[in-house]
Amino acid sequence: MKHALTIFRVSLLTVVLLPHALWAGVVNIEPGAASAKLAKTAQVHTTAFQIALADHPEFLKSGKQMRKLRAKLRGQTIARVEYMHPGGTRVYHGRSGHSIRSTLASLKSGNRSSRPSEGTTTSGSDSETSLVDLSDDVAADAAEQVYYPENTREDARARLLPEEESVVQARDIGDGHVHAWDAEIKVFRTIENDIRTGVVLPGGKITGYVSKTICASCRAAIEEFAGEFDVTVDLYEMIEAGKDLPRTPTTVIEKSQASSRHLAKARKIDVDHRIDPQRIGNRRHVSWPGEARIDAFFLEESAQRATEDAGELAACDR
Repeated sequence: MKHALTIFRVSLLTVVLLPHALWAGVVNIEPGAASAKLAKTAQVHTTAFQIALADHPEFLKSGKQMRKLRAKLRGQTIARVEYMHPGGTRVYHGRSGHSIRSTLASLKSGNRSSRPSEGTTTSGSDSETSLVDLSDDVAADAAEQVYYPENTREDARARLLPEEESVVQARDIGDGHVHAWDAEIKVFRTIENDIRTGVVLPGGKITGYVSKTICASCRAAIEEFAGEFDVTVDLYEMIEAGKDLPRTPTTVIEKSQASSRHLAKARKIDVDHRIDPQRIGNRRHVSWPGEARIDAFFLEESAQRATEDAGELAACDR
């Protein structure tokens, strides 16, 4: 009995002295819903393409290319990840896929790296046989910051960064995809870079949302990141809806699927509106989506375009 009491006292002392060690580095991924947050992040990335197209007037002459681009943008995975650390909070906004320049070039050439990923059930890389060189695309992606709002202490674009010396590594999981361009890889590598350069502090907590199911490659990379930087990660992945979704979702999976369907509709409306030859040349950036503006965005979109009821959208979100 005395021996057991001693063990209990030692265990209790360990819990009191090292509470952080018990929880840091934990990764939790489960179904969730966040159509409003993700739609606003998607809008920022779509607007970047809209602005960039003004520098590619030859692309606008082909209706087929424009249709393929709209399909590509609707299908890209979107990630919105909030990193809370001792120095504050920063939100990272990511999308899957190549740089804008490489995306447009692939669509023009018609090679397989331009095929839309719309409708896939995993967080999609751009292609099964990507012909884009990663190091070249890193440079192109960096130059395209001019098409986005300026990064702030609160919000930042998730960039395509070099894989050398990074713990966030894409893996070959045998599915035929190149996962180096996945939204989650971009987001967590950008956070890693911010930690290493002192922009944010290690040992924080992440809450994030991803528009598709997170693949095994990204799961492994996120776990490596969490362990390396002593970060607790809670991610909510959207489950794409099939045709048999009930009219009144009740389970967590059904609510996630309903939110995914609302997100798809909102993105289609926004992409079709912005990626239109008549609206190219708008140099006005969309601001980063602060929490106070998210609900206003959906109310405005619903009123102007009569799509989905904003209250229903909010009810589906976690």
